[in-house]
Amino acid sequence: MKIFSQLLSSLILAGVLSVPLTLAESINSFHSDIKINSDATINVSETILYNFGNKESHGIYRDIPETFNNNTKILSITDSQGLPLAHETSHSFRNTQLKIGDAYKTITGAHTYVINYQVERELSFFDEHDELYWNVTGTDWGLSIESATAEVTLPFTLSENQAQAVCHTGFYGESEKHCQANITYADNKTVFSFATTQQLTKKSGQNENLTLVAMFPKNLIEMPSLWARYGSYTPYLILLLGLFFIPYYV
Repeated sequence: MKIFSQLLSSLILAGVLSVPLTLAESINSFHSDIKINSDATINVSETILYNFGNKESHGIYRDIPETFNNNTKILSITDSQGLPLAHETSHSFRNTQLKIGDAYKTITGAHTYVINYQVERELSFFDEHDELYWNVTGTDWGLSIESATAEVTLPFTLSENQAQAVCHTGFYGESEKHCQANITYADNKTVFSFATTQQLTKKSGQNENLTLVAMFPKNLIEMPSLWARYGSYTPYLILLLGLFFIPYYV
């Protein structure tokens, strides 16, 4: 009986070990380097370490939210070695969607994607200061993100108390504080650094997002003209302003 029990245990263990483990799909790390340019555009370089686990896939989708339609220009998409990756770009209302991968090839495990793009009209100009408000990861991955970090570089040397860095995390509409923000003052540049302090979780097809705010003094970056800021919306804004003021002169 003892020999039978040992044999049965061995068979059960062998059966368990022979069943392949299912590794969950996730994003191991998400880093964004953002450079604010003197013409009020920003250049973004995202390095995404995406782990497909055991799942066979052709690649990833990256949805880049836009404040204005078609204000994002894709510069390059490569792997960690700088080799270009096949991709398709499409646009919808306030969204640029990237489909990255080879339709004739499936992959598993961890892969790095480096996405470089330039965005117009994302800086905000207020009475007391100017700022970049930026959703780093977005909420459309539907996967947990182990860590998210970002650096925003301003091409000017500032002194302490001239700049402010704020961040928050959470699902859409939430404003948690599971992140930290710092500012480094160096020669000819000021660097705002942001990092999550815990995993960005997922639920109901969405994931938590890391959002940053980099605030700096006015007049460092020249505010674009009305047409440059609002593009095709400008005639409608002028019309609305006209309709608002006409009653005062009639």
